[in-house]
Amino acid sequence: MINMKFCQIMTYAGEDHWIRLGLREFSQTTRLILVCSKSNEKKGTERKDNDYWERAQNLLNGFTQEESEFPENKKRRYHLVNPPDTRDHHELIRYFRGLISHISKNDEKIIINTTSGLQVWKLALYQAALMQRESIEKFYLIIKKTGELKNIRLYKELKDFEINIIQIVSEEPNVTIGKLMEIYHKRHEKGNLSFISRSVKDMASEGLIRMQISGRKMKLNITDDGRSHLPSNEYDLEFSSLFEKK
Repeated sequence: MINMKFCQIMTYAGEDHWIRLGLREFSQTTRLILVCSKSNEKKGTERKDNDYWERAQNLLNGFTQEESEFPENKKRRYHLVNPPDTRDHHELIRYFRGLISHISKNDEKIIINTTSGLQVWKLALYQAALMQRESIEKFYLIIKKTGELKNIRLYKELKDFEINIIQIVSEEPNVTIGKLMEIYHKRHEKGNLSFISRSVKDMASEGLIRMQISGRKMKLNITDDGRSHLPSNEYDLEFSSLFEKK
């Protein structure tokens, strides 16, 4: 981890504070790629937007000057990129997938900050990150009112057996792996359940389950991220009324 290179991608719309805060929160960033639009004209109006591109250039030049006396191996690399001037979600996904691919080929882990910038960029970046999630170290935004950093989970589709495990752990607080296997055996299948122990460790590393040693036993509990994968049938009554025949 000490020798790991981190590239932070940030979307930009003229708010320098969130860029500086993002770099301070992730001081291990070795490369910053700022996503900004060169287009200065607001479509469909006579009014001009602020010149974000020039402001972004000045911001990055300022960072370079601040680090001018640093040793070469301590200096960050700064880049300004201009996404396609389009609202085509699929084209923007292709653009950001290409960017992520080039960063990962350079053996850099990726941190993404979508606090500022266009909504279409944020959505496309999230989709691109989902498709290449093994290259993403963290995806986050900053709550502007509080300055709090909010992690955005990059979900992957879970298999049926993983959903079954989450269901049991959510219903049985502090369940042990042995008890989990016993309940799983009764509900779902009678074969070899040795995969459950390995799956629980994998799901704990994904942040879906919390493992905690209590005495000589390992106890399992559901996390908020894990709970978001549970079936949502508690809302059925509310939604079913929308589709009742009149």
